[in-house]
Amino acid sequence: KARRQAYYTCSTNLLARLDAASALLEAFVEDTFDLAKAQVLLQRLDDQRDGVARAVGAVAAEGPYAVASNAKFAAAGLEHLAGRLRDWVTAVTSGADPDGLVQSRLRYAHQDQSDVRQGVDDFTRECRKVLHPDESSGLWGPGRRGRRRLRLRLRS
Repeated sequence: KARRQAYYTCSTNLLARLDAASALLEAFVEDTFDLAKAQVLLQRLDDQRDGVARAVGAVAAEGPYAVASNAKFAAAGLEHLAGRLRDWVTAVTSGADPDGLVQSRLRYAHQDQSDVRQGVDDFTRECRKVLHPDESSGLWGPGRRGRRRLRLRLRS
């Protein structure tokens, strides 16, 4: 039960922080950049940092290694993306052109965002393997043994 709760809390915190990062990234892409809005979104993103760190720590304590390492990887990717966005807000506050910033660096931010999504997906897949071992192939059907049994039944 503790393991399930740790996994739930961690995935919820990771997804919430990813949503906050995505909202801040979208603020840069909008037609008119609103610095005040970006600063509020950045504060929201930074406020979630401790929750993610605590949740990842709980998952690391519960284990197993594959789940814990995926949680750490997703959290590190999120921190990297948050750092990039924090640098953008700081640059705009210092007078940089937000449009120029987006044109020169948007591709990297989108790649970071994609990497984090993949990291969160990998984490949740590993959680499901531990919590639901009978679903060894994930959400989409039986594992290798189940497929073999199905093939054998179809041949009979």
